[in-house]
Amino acid sequence: MNKGFLILFFVLSGTVSTWSQDLIPFYNPVSNDWGYCNRQKEIVIFSQFDEARPFYGTVAVVKESGYYGVVDTRGNLVAACIYSKIFPFSEEYAAVLSKENKIGFINIQGKEMIPCIYEYDEYEEYGFHEGLAYVRSGDKYGYVDHTGKVVINFQYGSTWNFSDGCAYVSGDGKNSFIDPQGKTIVDLSKYEDLEEYSEGLVGVSDGKKWGFVDGK
Repeated sequence: MNKGFLILFFVLSGTVSTWSQDLIPFYNPVSNDWGYCNRQKEIVIFSQFDEARPFYGTVAVVKESGYYGVVDTRGNLVAACIYSKIFPFSEEYAAVLSKENKIGFINIQGKEMIPCIYEYDEYEEYGFHEGLAYVRSGDKYGYVDHTGKVVINFQYGSTWNFSDGCAYVSGDGKNSFIDPQGKTIVDLSKYEDLEEYSEGLVGVSDGKKWGFVDGK
């Protein structure tokens, strides 16, 4: 059975929808590619992609010819398949990795709002949280807003996402919680030992006892 026959089979066995609020990736084992159907198993976007991720609102990340792009609910490309990687959307933005191995951001319309100029680390999960995203320039991290403006300068060795109005940062032997303007909320330098930041808390010790500190 070839791909053309398989598509014809699906068309005859169910009406092809042009719109759906619940599109689901499906795999075509004959043509070895991916498309989208609705919950009634009606094909909405014919199988044609190397990879197809679940929809985020009206867009989804797909892979074609080894590179990633973004499609709308009709299967039209809103961002061409030119990226080596696209991270999950958050706050209607997604981090993208260029062929030159640089990080930038696209919006939900597929437009590259923040150019791919920042350093990439394979262990980082880039994305916007509470209006800010951390990025690295050279060997230092800072934060940018949705327009690409650097809101908190590049000065940290490590950064984490904002949550509940604060973020944990470290660098030059200093560890602290900062607010969205980059001001220190809690200075952790007075503690003798620190444990790894996790779930909004840092384990701290005064040399005798251990406890936990958050950014509130």
